[in-house]
Amino acid sequence: MLFGDWRDTRAALETAFEKIGEKPPESGYRKRDWNLVSEAISAYREAQAFECIECKSAIAYGGEIRCLDCRATLCETCAPRHFWPNGRPKETVDVVK
Repeated sequence: MLFGDWRDTRAALETAFEKIGEKPPESGYRKRDWNLVSEAISAYREAQAFECIECKSAIAYGGEIRCLDCRATLCETCAPRHFWPNGRPKETVDVVK
């Protein structure tokens, strides 16, 4: 899970400090640091959001269903209508016996 709890957020903070060549503060992160990372995570999720190809509604981050055939992104409501009602059809093969 991406940024699912405080441990992921802390890891992101530590990586960011390392990338800019600074050491994390020994006294702990400031509230501003936590808020900054939180806002960056929210902006990232918004940028990664999908829209349902059928109903055009926004799909919450991580809630998209993707069709492997046409690569469409679908919401949970529209996905069943997009796929065959009883699963994928089996290929019919005319077999001569």
